[in-house]
Amino acid sequence: MPGKADWLAYGLPVETESGELRLVVNFLQRKIPYCRLTETVGEALERVPKPGPVFCPVLNNEEIVLGVLTDEAKKTEPARPVEEVMELGPTTIRPSADVEETLQYFSRNNKERVLVTSSDGKFLGLFARDEKVTRPHG
Repeated sequence: MPGKADWLAYGLPVETESGELRLVVNFLQRKIPYCRLTETVGEALERVPKPGPVFCPVLNNEEIVLGVLTDEAKKTEPARPVEEVMELGPTTIRPSADVEETLQYFSRNNKERVLVTSSDGKFLGLFARDEKVTRPHG
């Protein structure tokens, strides 16, 4: 249901029968670097934290996810446009996704992170496997 998903996307409170919600929105990393199609790879890589893997969502002017810049970007000429190097069609999930189901997806697909978007494709943040997320709850 788009209304509920949008409500959750913006971190607004919801009531549940069981009490604690284990939804992706509750563990969302919202302040991560992103890049634009018009930037060069060198410009984009300057904002990516080092050391660590490159994972930089590529957004249009409406904040819609178009692709993602990955470690492959390190192997290319810094002057190349991001548009030529990005991976198209990255996997995304909604903020209302269940944390445990998403962690199972990570295990099955050898993933550590996934982009989170609203129902209309707008970038909301990143959900990544870390101690806070994988810690047992209850």
